[in-house]
Amino acid sequence: MRKSVHRPRWLPARLGVAMLSATLLMSLFAQTVAAADNMGRKWPVNDEYGYYYRIAWYIDSAFPSSFKSRIYEGSIQWNIDTHLYFEKQTSSNLRTDMYVYYVTSLWPFDNFCAATQANGSSSQLTGATIRFPHVPCSSTWYSGTGTPPSNTIDLLSAAVHEFGHAVELYHAYDPYARHSEAAMWPYIPTSPDTKRYITSWDRAGVHAMYPTR
Repeated sequence: MRKSVHRPRWLPARLGVAMLSATLLMSLFAQTVAAADNMGRKWPVNDEYGYYYRIAWYIDSAFPSSFKSRIYEGSIQWNIDTHLYFEKQTSSNLRTDMYVYYVTSLWPFDNFCAATQANGSSSQLTGATIRFPHVPCSSTWYSGTGTPPSNTIDLLSAAVHEFGHAVELYHAYDPYARHSEAAMWPYIPTSPDTKRYITSWDRAGVHAMYPTR
């Protein structure tokens, strides 16, 4: 996530992990598939506790309590009317597929507001990491629920977007059609605009990649 410019999901260095593309195909139908099918990788079926695609995640204890609340809210948006289930763990000792970190150093963000790295094989995801820097895009986080003040980055909007990348959704953007209302829109929303909820476009992408049985 990057401010005012196209925002890649992770850093330029590959570090042995395949990079995620943010380019969509040109037709409307292809956009829905592209939104979901990034390199064909997805989380495996996990029927434990009755959920179809269950992704257990753990949040860094370094986050302020208000940040934890907004990030949690960001995760559960993807649980609504989809077959995903992001489940927050209370201990890192439990089975954890994904970690969410609070990073106090500037490197390696270089004006990134947040970054997601997904790991796995050519067909299956095995883990993911989301990092929120202490100083996002040379600005400050807004962790409230009202209208974000000018010159702040809305944390809930960022969290919703990054959890979408954790299941390998593309950005809702290409030269032919743009879904500026979508949570996966690749630009930081400026106040008073927010992207706190997933839209039908985001949900269609999830359904295409994570269908019912």
